[in-house]
Amino acid sequence: MSTAGPGSLLTLILAVVWFCTAIASDVYQESISFLSEVEPDPGCTSEDDDALKCRVTAVDTMYITAKGTVASREQTSCIPIIDDEETDDILNLDLPDDIADQNRKAIDRGDLYMSISGASILGEDVLLPEYPAFLILEPPELRRQLETFTSGDRTMAVIRVSTTDKSPKFSKNALLSGLFGNGINMKTQYEACSFGKLTWKLAPAGLVDVRINQPIADFTSGTSIVTAATKQLKAEMGLSSLSSLADKVIYVVPEGTGSWIASAGVGSWRAQ
Repeated sequence: MSTAGPGSLLTLILAVVWFCTAIASDVYQESISFLSEVEPDPGCTSEDDDALKCRVTAVDTMYITAKGTVASREQTSCIPIIDDEETDDILNLDLPDDIADQNRKAIDRGDLYMSISGASILGEDVLLPEYPAFLILEPPELRRQLETFTSGDRTMAVIRVSTTDKSPKFSKNALLSGLFGNGINMKTQYEACSFGKLTWKLAPAGLVDVRINQPIADFTSGTSIVTAATKQLKAEMGLSSLSSLADKVIYVVPEGTGSWIASAGVGSWRAQ
């Protein structure tokens, strides 16, 4: 979550509620089939061991337009899967129109699993070969229980990211107050919107500060600075994934990486 744009804590709270809605959409409460719209080809008996495996999902980004208004856009993205575990990365994925259209519902639910032969990763993007081969995969069992993410007591951790020359405009106390303090905040608003079915509380990890030893100019997007912060924190904390910190993890970053305000992927544990 960038601290650029409208400079009030209320804007931050509204953005938090927006991305929580994006990653805990009420479509998960429906009784739906978790098979992709395109069934696996029965003629395919084995997977390419070198193929890139992804959970394909929709990432929504709230941003400020040239006219100063707030809008949102959607990007199809790949969360890479290695050894049957999702990594902490979220990569841009431009699927061919026919593949995207045939699997649109599964992408919007965040439960399309596929392998892409010949694909590679460059920075924040998945690069497709001239003639890519796509294989639709069955979702893992855990993804069949997504309705549990829309109710109950859930934990949230906050990562406050600074660079050598920039810090988020909101202090630790201001962030915690806006999320979990007295009066109107993210916690109370989400409880109201869910009619008391979903309650957020601060995870034991609480709010974590991380300082990247680079200037803000080195980062051209929210994803790039969050990726750097994630890599550094995993090394410092000895964790294989920051998803272990809480059910949801918010990254708060300084302004200077674009006009975006907040971004979140459907079914993802992280948002910024």
